[in-house]
Amino acid sequence: MISVLAITGLFKNVTFLSILIPIIVLGVPIMDTVLAIVRRKIQHKPLMAPDKFHLHHCLIRMGYSHRQTVIFIYALSCLFSIAAIVFNRSTVWALP
Repeated sequence: MISVLAITGLFKNVTFLSILIPIIVLGVPIMDTVLAIVRRKIQHKPLMAPDKFHLHHCLIRMGYSHRQTVIFIYALSCLFSIAAIVFNRSTVWALP
């Protein structure tokens, strides 16, 4: 899906959008990774040091079951994917 979105969006005048759409699709893992890097830099910990502050750990700590946590993360990923598809379609519709 990521490659199809990137290829269908490869218009010369919207190259930036073609790169942006796969990033939106991968929003959840990218967001979790970026937040982990920032958190570790602020706490002066090594970037590869493990911690229990990733999205799934935080949701489980909030009282959600493992199943609910997985469903929540899948739903969030689906929302990002739908947003990328809508964004891609809107740029295609806007072009003459």
